[in-house]
Amino acid sequence: MEPAYINTDLDLESAGDLSPILDEFGEEVFVLFHGSARGYDLATLEVAAMDLSADGAVARFCHLVGNLSEESRGVWDACVSRTFDIGYESGESGARYRSELRPETVRQAAAVGAGILVTIYPVRWGEGQRAGRDQTSGRCQRDDQP
Repeated sequence: MEPAYINTDLDLESAGDLSPILDEFGEEVFVLFHGSARGYDLATLEVAAMDLSADGAVARFCHLVGNLSEESRGVWDACVSRTFDIGYESGESGARYRSELRPETVRQAAAVGAGILVTIYPVRWGEGQRAGRDQTSGRCQRDDQP
């Protein structure tokens, strides 16, 4: 198997309720997780569009954030952490894989106060399958998700 881009998650952490952001994003995103941990409200989101590159997903999220209402943008700005987590599968071929984030996209992420994280997932040894999108739900399935 070749190395491959899996998806880009937006991870949010706030002392306040993240629901206004999630409600406003609506069907533009999949909410992979929303709940409390360590005294914070946490959410992990994925863009609903299925065919985006890492660059496209980050740019789409930035567009959504840029169009938030004043109330929801206040919730966004109050987050203690806003991170775009770009996931790749390592592959087993030893082949090189390149994925570019354009300068404009990096500027957009910085403008909304979000960090960029890259996560490399190992190939699922022995299961005969790779991380990727579930064909029925369209959602990303990885080792760390049910």
